Amino acid sequence: MAFALSYQQLVIFRNIKWQEMLLNKYLPQFQFTELHSTIVEGNSVDSYNETMELDLSDSKIIAILFRLRGLPFSKRKLAEITKDMRFTLLEEIQYSEFLYAFWFSTKTEWIDDKQEFEKNNLKYNAKVGWSFRFNEKPNDFTEIITETRVLCLNTRTKLIFSIYWFFVKPFSGLVRIEMLRLIKKKVSKKN
Repeated sequence: MAFALSYQQLVIFRNIKWQEMLLNKYLPQFQFTELHSTIVEGNSVDSYNETMELDLSDSKIIAILFRLRGLPFSKRKLAEITKDMRFTLLEEIQYSEFLYAFWFSTKTEWIDDKQEFEKNNLKYNAKVGWSFRFNEKPNDFTEIITETRVLCLNTRTKLIFSIYWFFVKPFSGLVRIEMLRLIKKKVSKKN
């Protein structure tokens, strides 16, 4: 007999405190999401640091996909690439979670005011959050979860984005899976 869990039940099942997640603070409502995770042998400090220092050029898959989509890839570190793409490091709980976000009207825009981002400001068409969470597990293991959420703030944007997401989501997921593979490899080398 098959059964389905709601998104919130899945998060609770994975032993993550739903209310404490940064994505729930800034994007509790969303229409689109992408979630991937891996377990690494290592503590959350090493996992967090390796993620923040991740060199995406270590993956030919990511390099090809970024170039195919016309995304900036001249800089190779995660923090540099997200900056080039106008993602704002919205909030960080050191060694536990960090959240990049942006919103757009006709193009990606920086977030100057966190409180304004929490509101559904209708001068923008959509807002996007991308987090990495690090959950300590027994025996010096850490679960790393990366999640993207998108909230479209009007019907037209939701329709257009749903078509875009249909084509982009598999490749977006592949990039995230590849990032988790790279992080796991780096953290495992330390242990």
